[in-house]
Amino acid sequence: NGDGAASSPSTYLNWQNITNEGGTMSITNTDFRYGGYAHGYDIVCSGYGWGAGCNAQHTYVAQLVNRGGFLTVNGSSFDHAQYYTHIAQQFGTTTVTNSEFLNAYSGVQVDGGSMTLRGNNFHDLANSGVTASAGCLRIGNNTFARMSTAVAMYNTEFVNETGNSGNPGIMKEKFE
Repeated sequence: NGDGAASSPSTYLNWQNITNEGGTMSITNTDFRYGGYAHGYDIVCSGYGWGAGCNAQHTYVAQLVNRGGFLTVNGSSFDHAQYYTHIAQQFGTTTVTNSEFLNAYSGVQVDGGSMTLRGNNFHDLANSGVTASAGCLRIGNNTFARMSTAVAMYNTEFVNETGNSGNPGIMKEKFE
């Protein structure tokens, strides 16, 4: 893990992220810690030989990223994201249930696709439990504590199911 002879992960610049580029990914009972380190851009290439095309894609500063396909997370914990957020949703469909998010700027970032959050615990986050700027967000039976805003949304289709609780409110601004 890059920290010499230490037997446990370091708390700084440890690893970047796990990314689902398509297909189906299922994660259960997993602890994510000290990830989300980003160094600018990922180089993504497609094709072979003279027809190959490469471009730079901005690296999401998150521990877990869905760029397409189906991602399911259950019974997992996300702690100490290096820079911004624990899960970033760009494309595809992500469902997160019975998981815990703490010690980051934001718990979940939604920039497109569909994100469903049920039965999760969001706490001790510097800004918000969930930040959404596009796509569809569905939340239900989540707990939000010790953060500025539970859910911050801009240009997002939003379904608020019953059972969400906690002190910070839901801020919604829709820009046309």
